[in-house]
Amino acid sequence: MIQRLKAEQWLYDYEILYMKATSLGAHKGEFFNTYNILTGLNKQRTSCGRCMSGMRLQLQNIKNKLDQMEAFKVYRTEKGNLSFKVQAEHVYTIRAHNKASAKDALIQLKKDDKQFYGK
Repeated sequence: MIQRLKAEQWLYDYEILYMKATSLGAHKGEFFNTYNILTGLNKQRTSCGRCMSGMRLQLQNIKNKLDQMEAFKVYRTEKGNLSFKVQAEHVYTIRAHNKASAKDALIQLKKDDKQFYGK
């Protein structure tokens, strides 16, 4: 879950890299990692223009679907827990169709966070 949220955030942070026909440069590894996480595929790094074009289109479609969802910011409390309650700076953004789905995702995120960070 954590990897998926980070991959989704990468789509927003580096939108220019896959929306425009620019070179990926140093971000090529991140591009393939994000693509593989979000699609569930295991594409190897390539320089094939046709392959890259298809991957960019697929990432654009994923981002368009994410744009249709509501964004729920997740914050880390002073005790280290995750919450929707506004704190200093958000650590994750959950995108879901409604609040109930976002709460379910937060529960899963808390479990993953404890395993990943050991808190």
